[in-house]
Amino acid sequence: MKLLGKADPDSLARTADALAARPDAVEERIKILQKLVSLQETSKAAGLPTAQRKLGQAMVAASQPAEGAVHLGKACLALGQAKDPAAGAVWREWVRALLAADDPGVVGAIAAQGDKALAAQGMAWLGEHLTELDRRKSYAAILLLAAEAQKGLAGRLSEEQALQLSDARQQALAKQQADDIQRVAQAVGKLVGNDELARKKAQADLQAMGDRAVRPLLGELLKVLRTEPLNVPLEKAIVAIVRESAPKLTGYDLAAGREDRVKLVEKWLAD
Repeated sequence: MKLLGKADPDSLARTADALAARPDAVEERIKILQKLVSLQETSKAAGLPTAQRKLGQAMVAASQPAEGAVHLGKACLALGQAKDPAAGAVWREWVRALLAADDPGVVGAIAAQGDKALAAQGMAWLGEHLTELDRRKSYAAILLLAAEAQKGLAGRLSEEQALQLSDARQQALAKQQADDIQRVAQAVGKLVGNDELARKKAQADLQAMGDRAVRPLLGELLKVLRTEPLNVPLEKAIVAIVRESAPKLTGYDLAAGREDRVKLVEKWLAD
């Protein structure tokens, strides 16, 4: 790499091409391509889109789809403006990279595509990706992508596609809520006890969930309040996290009667 520090763009391009078939030189090749792109951006070289495409491809292959998508997007824009025949192929690579990164920007890429066949291909890939996300239980990504698609592609969706996106969102939300309930229940069981590390981890897990943890936590709090004997330390621990995650839920008084506390939690859940 030191020898390439002052290398000219042609030398960098040749070296990058020579390393393309070497799996042990992936990171080295990416660095060379990054330098090449930087030099060509400065000089506004005609070969910049090609270098950007190669860098994007290399990053995607190295499990860096978000970073790769940036360069593929730039290459696609430049090639499209130049009416280069390769623009369609690069657009496909860009869309696949955006999907691999779960980037909602893929919706904008599809919406802006004037070629109906390419746009249809992008929509098909989006549907396949939502199915794969469901298999991986990546419900938050489904909710984000499907919501963005419903908004950004409203004028291009068939009735069937619109229904599929709506179903995907509803099912993802239901599955996410079920997972949240289970996750919160498991964490609550560790909030009190002699294992300090387990307690801290449980608290951190619940805090990381943010407002998604609130309703399941309120459900757990109701269980505690309705169980004899009352587990006061656990009640206090749950209430502390609820207050932090949902500061608008006020008025819970640990000194109030138990039935009053139950009624307040039920009211919160009903709202």
